[in-house]
Amino acid sequence: MNMYRSLLCVIIISLVILLVHGVGVAQGLHGIINTDGVNLRSGPSTSSEVITVLSAGEPVGYFDVITDADGNKWTNVYVSSTRQRGYALACYISLDPRY
Repeated sequence: MNMYRSLLCVIIISLVILLVHGVGVAQGLHGIINTDGVNLRSGPSTSSEVITVLSAGEPVGYFDVITDADGNKWTNVYVSSTRQRGYALACYISLDPRY
């Protein structure tokens, strides 16, 4: 009985970690910032607030791509090193070859 309770606790903790740190990363959607000075924004628009500025080589998890009214493609990303989530232009994100 205690073995099953322990297993259940491990499964629940694992699910919570996946949800907190980004399901997209757990699903294998890994990217890397391909140029310096990429704005991570609060929304998919150049008028949205800049949360932080990302550097080339920064690994990110990405979730989806949104096309705005001007045809720009924005990617919803999670930056694990800073635990920040926001939007960056998709052209500045490449597939991470390590995954």
